[in-house]
Amino acid sequence: STFFQTPQEEAMSPMSPVPISKPLDATRPSTARGLPSPRLLSAALHFKRPNSSPRPENGSARSSPTTSPLPSGRSSPMALSLPLSPAQSPSPRSGRSSPQASPFNKRLYDLKPAVVTASNTQVQTPALQKHPELWVNLARLVRLAEVTPLVHMLMEVHSSAGEVDTELAEFCKSLLQRVAELMSHAPLRGLGLVTELLQLFAERSEQLPALRPTNLFPLPEQRLEHFLHVSGRFVEARLDQWRAQNPGSIGEELDHLILCYHHGSNLQCLGFASPKISKIALEQLVQLIGQTPIEELHRRCASLLKPEEEVVKEAMAARLRAAKIRGKNSAELRGFVRALLSLHETLGLEKLDSSTEDSLSAELTGLFKAWSVERLLLEFDAQSGPAQLCRTSELLQRRSQEELAERLLNWLLGVVASLRHSKDIPKAKADTSHWRKVAHKGIAVGVLKFSELHRESAIDAFGSLYDECLSSEAMRPHAGEVDTLLFQVAIAMGAECKANGTLPAIVK
Repeated sequence: STFFQTPQEEAMSPMSPVPISKPLDATRPSTARGLPSPRLLSAALHFKRPNSSPRPENGSARSSPTTSPLPSGRSSPMALSLPLSPAQSPSPRSGRSSPQASPFNKRLYDLKPAVVTASNTQVQTPALQKHPELWVNLARLVRLAEVTPLVHMLMEVHSSAGEVDTELAEFCKSLLQRVAELMSHAPLRGLGLVTELLQLFAERSEQLPALRPTNLFPLPEQRLEHFLHVSGRFVEARLDQWRAQNPGSIGEELDHLILCYHHGSNLQCLGFASPKISKIALEQLVQLIGQTPIEELHRRCASLLKPEEEVVKEAMAARLRAAKIRGKNSAELRGFVRALLSLHETLGLEKLDSSTEDSLSAELTGLFKAWSVERLLLEFDAQSGPAQLCRTSELLQRRSQEELAERLLNWLLGVVASLRHSKDIPKAKADTSHWRKVAHKGIAVGVLKFSELHRESAIDAFGSLYDECLSSEAMRPHAGEVDTLLFQVAIAMGAECKANGTLPAIVK
């Protein structure tokens, strides 16, 4: 090593301590007050500071640090020292160390060095550096994306040197150790880059055998096992309750398992993982498909079917057969039915099977009974969920028409039953007008159709009311209004009429 002396050291006797006349600057940080500071390990340089005399207890003045006496014939121990390899690194000594000063800034105290937070391993370099740029870049290596340029730089240095010396071999060992540390903390989406790096090291090791990544080959499989273990705990949990508290999170977990299976298959093809990894990922994926909402499956249909695994298609088909439409508003039901029918088409299912039709028809007829009139008006749309289902399945259309016709008939019979006095005429007119609006929209969409039995029941009810109006002195003036309501209802329900507007089968 080359040693340097400060001007103060050259002007003094080598055996006597030299006091520093200039006091320390009061604005310096606390690490420059004679306290130990962290070792600076960057750019392959170590800055060492001398010890200082203890501070006075009263705090009135600050003692100036002094240097230790130097033997004659020897230069100052302050030197530009390069980091040593693990075998050459000196162990820390107990007690007070010899005074040293920085040769670059002539300061007896260095400032607090920058700490590389992303690096947990101190890179040890050989004492003699022929290629300092390699060690500088290795000390700054904090991301896997920075490994490839460093490997290219190493190969250029190796090709120019023509042989593998001790320093290059030590550098390759330190590089593999650092890359192993970064791979052990790689995220799931970074496993693709890990695979590329393994291939890069394997190719370059043919020219530089010291780069053989023998200790790196098990790391991707171990990392993938960790992710699958976390996903396994999630899949085995009570998903119904968890999904209610965290809507949309099952879709994120589904993406996680799809990516696990993708990386597991790639690692297996390259020989970096065993087949059990992709098998575990596929089992967890199939198990989670059975709990995933239809909309989430539809968004990830292309990713799910990309592996072309038959077991995935069977799991998706089973999930479609168990689909439920309860508990959704009009917009959600519309998106659900669209996703359901699209998945059927993607999976090659021409139409809904009998079990799916039975379950959906039972749910849909129950909803038609429970929905309010306002909700029925929302669902009587060409793009609504019930309309899409009725256009797809004849069974669903027939049962929906029967259920809605029965409900609207009961609604109309209630209007007729409430008309008993002249004061009830305005309300009966308003209710009948609202009924006609609902009936027209339902018939136009195709979810409503009155049968001959329904029409006869409505005509008989209004005919009986018309006869009662004629037999009552108070209601006789309103018989014409009842006849008009009868005519409007018969037209809405599809009764045949002549061109002149008369209804011979109805008017009595």
